[in-house]
Amino acid sequence: MRQRDLAELAAVTLRGLTDLENGRGNPTIKQLAKIADVLGMEITLTERSLHEPG
Repeated sequence: MRQRDLAELAAVTLRGLTDLENGRGNPTIKQLAKIADVLGMEITLTERSLHEPG
């Protein structure tokens, strides 16, 4: 899949997708979830204690 196609299907800008791929982006969880969905993936968030290391 081309970057342009992924950006369009995920409703993000091509620049935003490129920045994300290059480690410069700051996407919302909603944007990440949409990109993952287009790629056939899923994002799972887990809660952890504030006192846990890492």
